[in-house]
Amino acid sequence: MPPPRCAVEPAPPRDAADGRQEREETMTRQWAAGPRRMAAGVAIALLGLAAPAPVGAQGSGGAGGPGALPGGPGASRPAEETRPAAPSPFAQTRLLGDLGGLRTRLLDRGVDLRLGYIGEFGGNVTGERTGAGYAGQIAFSADIDWGKLADVTGFSTHFAIVNRQGNNLSRFAMRDNYMQSAEIYGAGFNMGLHLVAFYARQKLLDDRIDVAVGRMPVALDFAASPFGCFPIGLQGCGNPRALSNNAQFTSWPQSTWGGRVRVTSSAETYVQLGAYESKPFPGGGRTGWSWDTGTATGVIVPVEFAWEPAFGAEKLPGHYKVGFAYDSSDFDSLYRNASGGPLLLAGQTPAVTSGRRQFWVVADQMLLRHGPGPDTGLTLVGHYGNSTGGNSITWRTAWGGLYDKGFWRSRPNDAVMLTVGWWGVSHQLGDLQLQQQALGLPLANGAAHPQHNEYAIELDYIMPVHPGVTIEPAVQYFIHPNADARLKNAFVFAGRLTIDF
Repeated sequence: MPPPRCAVEPAPPRDAADGRQEREETMTRQWAAGPRRMAAGVAIALLGLAAPAPVGAQGSGGAGGPGALPGGPGASRPAEETRPAAPSPFAQTRLLGDLGGLRTRLLDRGVDLRLGYIGEFGGNVTGERTGAGYAGQIAFSADIDWGKLADVTGFSTHFAIVNRQGNNLSRFAMRDNYMQSAEIYGAGFNMGLHLVAFYARQKLLDDRIDVAVGRMPVALDFAASPFGCFPIGLQGCGNPRALSNNAQFTSWPQSTWGGRVRVTSSAETYVQLGAYESKPFPGGGRTGWSWDTGTATGVIVPVEFAWEPAFGAEKLPGHYKVGFAYDSSDFDSLYRNASGGPLLLAGQTPAVTSGRRQFWVVADQMLLRHGPGPDTGLTLVGHYGNSTGGNSITWRTAWGGLYDKGFWRSRPNDAVMLTVGWWGVSHQLGDLQLQQQALGLPLANGAAHPQHNEYAIELDYIMPVHPGVTIEPAVQYFIHPNADARLKNAFVFAGRLTIDF
C-alpha cells in the first residue's frame, strides 16, 4: 500500500467547552485500557503471522504498512510496485529475520506477510498546560501475488488490519483539536482489530493499465506522499491534510468501497481516475468492518496526473503530482442558516451546500545524491491542498521541508528531516466566529476564540539501531494551537519507536 498511514478524527462542532473534562476522563480510561488491547492485538497478529497458509494480506511496504517507515523516495505509486523483484534481505530488514527461510519460501510463492508496531511518545513543556502522551499501532498485512501462487497473471489481493491505542497529547494538554503531535493517533477507536483495506488489483497490457477495486482509502493512491509520514506530527502525513481532514476523502486507517484505473503513458508519466463512495466519518464505521452502502451520501471522483523524472548524470529522482476531486454529497454550510442568514446560534438549521471540490499539488525532488539508494541524498519535499471553504473546516494546508539521508558516511541509513506546516481554517467559519464573539455568543466549532491559522515546525532524526528497529527523536513547536492566536504556543519533545517484525 502507499504512504498514507495516518488519520485524524475530525473534531465535530461542539456547543460548549465544558465537554473537555468529559473527553479527558474518557482518554484516561482509554489510556488505562490501551495495554490490554495492545496485548490482545499482538497475540492475534502473531497467530496470523505463524499461519502457513496465505491468509489475506496487505500491500503497504511504506507508511501505513506494518511498523515500517515510509518506503522511500518516491513511492508515489503503491509501494508494492516499488519493491525489488528478488526476495527482501529479511535478516537485514526484519527483527525476526527470515524465520528459518519461511518468509523467503512464502515470498517466492507470492505471499508477503508483515507484522509491525509503531509507538509515538510526546511531552510538551510549554502550552496551555503540560502533559505527556502515547499513541501506538500494531498492524498486520499481506499481499498475495496470484500470478506466482496460482498462475493468474497480473492479479493480486491486499489486506490490512490494525490495532490502535493511546491518547491525543495535543487535545488534552495543548487544547489543540486541530493539529496533532502524534500522526498515528485517531480513527482506530481503540478497536482490537480495525480493518484498513481489502482490495484486488489487476495489471493489464504489460502493466501499462492497473485497476484496483475493493475496500480502500481514497488517499491510498491519490495525493499520496511517502515523505509526509517521516515526521512524527500529523502536519503533512500521507497527503495534504486539507483533503483527508474533511472526512469523506478517506485516509489510513479508514476505507470505503471504490476503485481506480491508472494508465502509464510513458516511463515518466501516468494518469489515474477513481470513484469512491462518499460517507460521513468514519469510513467503514468505528471497526472498519461496516461495509453497507446505506449511509453513502454521494460519490467522490478524483483524477491525478503525475510526472516522475530523473535529472542529470546522477539520475536525481523527482515526483510531481497534481490532482482534483469532486464529492457529489450535500454538506452543511459552516456560515449560513437555512434562512440565508449567519448561522449564529447552535440550534439553528444550517443551509445545505451542494458538492465539495478539492485540489492538490504533491512534489519531491532530490537535490544532491549521497549514495546509490533511491532516497540517499538531500531531497526537497512539499505539498499543498485546498478544499471548498464553505463546508470544509480545514480549508487550506501547506507543508514542506528538507529530508537528508546518508549525510553521515559511518551511518549511511540515518536521516534527518526539518519540516514546516501550515493549516488554515475556513474563512467563512472564522468570519462567523468573529460575529458570534462580538455578540457574546458561544463560538462555532467549540472554539474559545476565533480560529484562523496554525503553524508547526518539526525536526526529526531517524536512526536504525537494529534490523527491523528504528528510533526517532524529534522536537516540535506549535504556533497558535487550535488555530487560536490567544492560546499559548507549545514546545514538544517527541519520539517514535518502529519495529518491523
